[in-house]
Amino acid sequence: MAMSYQTALMASDGQRTRPAHERWASRGSAIAFGAGLWSIIAPFMLARGSVGENLVGYWKVVLIGACVLVTALVRSLAPLETPWLSLVTAGLGVWSIVEGMAGDGSAARNAVAVGMLITVSAGASAFTTFRHRWRW
Repeated sequence: MAMSYQTALMASDGQRTRPAHERWASRGSAIAFGAGLWSIIAPFMLARGSVGENLVGYWKVVLIGACVLVTALVRSLAPLETPWLSLVTAGLGVWSIVEGMAGDGSAARNAVAVGMLITVSAGASAFTTFRHRWRW
């Protein structure tokens, strides 16, 4: 007996479940969302001094984190409809790496590490979605 696509998406209790590729794409974007949130908070926590003087070069990283937050949130809520947003998020992660390499200190090292996490998680989310879309 063949099951329809809608029947296959129903759990035993009758509620709709998301396909595996959609769940994995959403998880990658959720990780990028968390990293973007940390990217906003971390310079203030790691600066340990007066905020204005120590964060002169890191406002770009905070702005990147805010952009990652928005794109990753949209992507985690609608992963199949907006696969290109993961590529934008990965690009923002690369930008965070470049900005972090321009600075020095713990906030710069943090920007590089967070940028790597954003790039990898957004890239994995994009790969999962595009691989499913291009399947024959």
